[in-house]
Amino acid sequence: LVIYSNKDLDELTKLVVEKFTPIANIGKDQITTNESIFNKENSGKITYIKPISNIQFLLVEWELDRKFTFDETKSADLIAYTLKRGQKNSLLEVLKKEHLAEDLDILVEKAGSDQSLFILEIKLTDLGIKNAAKVISRSFEAINNLKKSSIPNYLFHEMKTMSKLNYEYQAHRDAFEFVSEHAANLLYEDLSTYPKKNVLASEYSSENVNQILDSLNFSASQIYLIADPKKTNMKLDQKEKWTNAKYAVKELDKSLKNRLSKNPTNPNIKLPEPNSFIPTNLQMNTTKENFTNEKAPAKIVSDDFATIFYLKDDKYRVPQVSWHFQIKDELFDETVKSDVLKDLYVKALLEKLAPTIYSAEEAGLYPSITSDTFNIRIDIFGYSVKASFLLEEILKAINNLQISKEQFDIYYSSLYKDYQNSQKILPVFQAKNYLQSILSPSSFTNIDKLDTLKRIQFRDFIKFKNKVFETCYVEGFLTGNLSLKEAESIWLDIKDSLRQKPFLPKDHYKKKVFVINDNKGPYLIHQKIDVLGNGVVLAIDQDSFSFENRAAQSILSQTLREAFFTSLRSDQKTAYIAHSTDIEMQKHLYQLFFVQSNSHSVKDLLARFEIFIEDYEDNIETKVPEDRFDNIKNSLIQNMENPYKNLQEMSTTLNYIAFEKEKDFLWHEKRIEAMQKLTYPEFIAFCKKTLSKDNKKRLAILFEGKLDKDFKYTKLEDKEHKTIGFYKTDDIENVQ
Repeated sequence: LVIYSNKDLDELTKLVVEKFTPIANIGKDQITTNESIFNKENSGKITYIKPISNIQFLLVEWELDRKFTFDETKSADLIAYTLKRGQKNSLLEVLKKEHLAEDLDILVEKAGSDQSLFILEIKLTDLGIKNAAKVISRSFEAINNLKKSSIPNYLFHEMKTMSKLNYEYQAHRDAFEFVSEHAANLLYEDLSTYPKKNVLASEYSSENVNQILDSLNFSASQIYLIADPKKTNMKLDQKEKWTNAKYAVKELDKSLKNRLSKNPTNPNIKLPEPNSFIPTNLQMNTTKENFTNEKAPAKIVSDDFATIFYLKDDKYRVPQVSWHFQIKDELFDETVKSDVLKDLYVKALLEKLAPTIYSAEEAGLYPSITSDTFNIRIDIFGYSVKASFLLEEILKAINNLQISKEQFDIYYSSLYKDYQNSQKILPVFQAKNYLQSILSPSSFTNIDKLDTLKRIQFRDFIKFKNKVFETCYVEGFLTGNLSLKEAESIWLDIKDSLRQKPFLPKDHYKKKVFVINDNKGPYLIHQKIDVLGNGVVLAIDQDSFSFENRAAQSILSQTLREAFFTSLRSDQKTAYIAHSTDIEMQKHLYQLFFVQSNSHSVKDLLARFEIFIEDYEDNIETKVPEDRFDNIKNSLIQNMENPYKNLQEMSTTLNYIAFEKEKDFLWHEKRIEAMQKLTYPEFIAFCKKTLSKDNKKRLAILFEGKLDKDFKYTKLEDKEHKTIGFYKTDDIENVQ
């Protein structure tokens, strides 16, 4: 039981005891079972499963001995860490060189109070599906290598060092999330030692490592191949009881069985070398630079090549940095083709950097490279010691990116599946994405991207790649444990590495937002899709941004969120997703409503939206009396006065203000001032103006999927009702 409240702790304790003590503890006697999780009949076999989306995964799973579920040496985690750790000769990189896999994950997962699984999950290429036997063989070869060589001590110390550092320097999080996690973990460790055993491995146990490795054999494994049966050429002759998923359990090829029985090894799959990103000698920068603060970061570069801000962190005082770079390029324009080529470029770059990124992440450095509107973003967060080294590796990869036709085909296929799978997500999210493509013309639906991708060839990509960053402009924000001199040095490294011609600010593409006309609305767009359920999104245009309007919008949205959820989900039971939120885009305001339903038609859902909104507007003074208005306003002000929980949140927000809010670092103060000045009558006036049916600036996106086939109205013509029943009197059963 986890309770989160603003009440005093003593009062909350008394309340919890009073309310929950009468509830009988029917679960006090723990239920234990000796049953295995796995169906033993399937051990050493392969199960083919047809997925809903276009995904391709090979899973190899083992049920671990129960004594390892709470193993203080964390030996199973050490084996997973070793097999997964990023390096050029890892299992994943060998599979990539053979064009068999795109990604790999290895984890230890609790599957019950005293049961756990060791899981190896591989994302396959099309060639990997055709050669699944080779992928399975490579997996066991990597495990057998460890059986032969064991695991060196330095890998154990790496894992333990990072567990300790990550605990010591964990970022502040949402309070309820934080307490919930610890409440769950306390079930598995005595309070006298908590959280030491949960966080840290006690010692390196070669005995436990070898025992677990010995159990990771072919005969004890369960193997699953999740892919389109057209690609596996396998007839699926069974159906899962609850989901109706099609599957088939088959014997493995005899030649593969024979090979695995000999415990093959592979000299090309090697142990990882010591991780060069592991932070050593963590020290805080003691340079006194009091000329910067959140309201006035230093602008260390402002010219035709870049605008870079620097802020010395004196707030969180952790040995970490948080850096953000947006690289604009005249190639990154407003066309779908440019956006798709940018997606391909980022995917190729990430693949080339994969060993480096995996190693950095294991050492508490988290790089992110993403495609964004009119730019490519590079973000780095983590321990400061090796951050500049990581940035250097990223810049090298950009300058030396070489892609073969075979590699392009793999990245192309992966991106194709990404775009295609977006058409399988819930209708409400498809409708939301469609709305986004309308409100922001530089955003594109994945259907548009997929259509464009089909017309892109290898030569188009190479031409694009060779021109990327020839002409560009860098926006950056650097903060954390670094000095001004170090920040300036980082910029010079970027400038020297890219050696770019300037993409002048006057030529930069401008973001736009769609504004709805009010003369003929409201409007709707209705599309039919081949997915279960219906999704409806409604956008209400709330006019141009002002700090006063934004304050009123924020309070209104806070009240709508709970009321809309309660009305459409809890009371009417029409939807299992019902959400409302506010957005501000390019100084324009919108209120959004979202619903996902498997029982009601899209037009019925939209009608319920309007009934709810009309009732809310008619009774706004009752729904939000002045005392509630004051409470919400004060709560929002308090949140805005403390806008960040950690270094990363602060840097992300300040980077956004620097380049999306015209460098107005007093943005929060202006929002607070407007909120403080907002009166109750002004709030009511805003609500009535924007929610009233007089405001016809509304756009609804209706994505109609499939509902229950057994419940559907059949349309009847005039007089046709006689064909579906009969008339009767109170004493005659059937009257013709």
